[in-house]
Amino acid sequence: MKRFLVLLGFVILVGSFVPAYAVEFDVEVEPGKTFVHPDDGLTYFMGNTPVYLDVKMGNPEGDGLNITKFCMNLCFYSTNGYGTSINWIDAGGWPEGSIVRMNGWEGWSLWNMWNNLETSSWNGSLPDMMSHSVAMLSWWSEGAPTVTRYRFHFSVPVAGINPQTDIVELCLDQLDAGSICDWYFADDSQFGGPYCFKFLGCAGIPSEIVNLPSDLTTTHDVPFDETFNISNPGVDAITNVGAVDEYANPIGTITYIPGELSFQWFLEPPCAWVTDGLTHTVSFYLEDATQGYVYPGVALYT
Repeated sequence: MKRFLVLLGFVILVGSFVPAYAVEFDVEVEPGKTFVHPDDGLTYFMGNTPVYLDVKMGNPEGDGLNITKFCMNLCFYSTNGYGTSINWIDAGGWPEGSIVRMNGWEGWSLWNMWNNLETSSWNGSLPDMMSHSVAMLSWWSEGAPTVTRYRFHFSVPVAGINPQTDIVELCLDQLDAGSICDWYFADDSQFGGPYCFKFLGCAGIPSEIVNLPSDLTTTHDVPFDETFNISNPGVDAITNVGAVDEYANPIGTITYIPGELSFQWFLEPPCAWVTDGLTHTVSFYLEDATQGYVYPGVALYT
């Protein structure tokens, strides 16, 4: 009760500040944590896998007023029903380890009057809720891009890989005003939720090149000749391997050895690379029967 009274006092205090306008939001799950299921051809987020979700915020445009305070509530829930599980991962956030405030939200340098994060039933049995209340003596200026963010770290337990029975849908939305604190953005600054993401067990862990060095270095008169290995044998049907330069042109000669799940890459450095004094990029890709071409490894050629 004491915590609620302190928060209520803050709400009364910030009521006299300049109102907030034109906040924009962008919500996304960590890139690269999706896969295409071979049964239905649809894209899902990887269940049983550590991921993060960003709520990006910015004040890129508006009516000329800067932002001096806000208080917002967010709720994680699942369309699978009350009590659906999520595993929060401690990423070192404060005061809640799984919530990391970034690019302006994290400290007192910008929000130098008040910066308070509260959670409710934050135990992984959805719904889980949070609120963030801030105020400052300066302002969050108009024109700020949508990069300031909350980053939530978690994994979604999924029972299996069947898209007919095992999908877990995780959603994020604004709580009703007054649930924890009032929504203090103006009416024209809508959160835009719910944002929902479907998680499913991967039909197979993608194969990847496991011993690819980050820097491929050799003198111009010595060809580069190396053998690389492919992990996760038998998961995907690897049919070929290739390499391209930064302009998507094939570079070097590759001999794929299916029985050993490895390949040999032979390169005589192009004359242009010898004389330009630059570092070039080589992307190695795998071709498999279910995912097509996949670029699992990029190296710098010096």
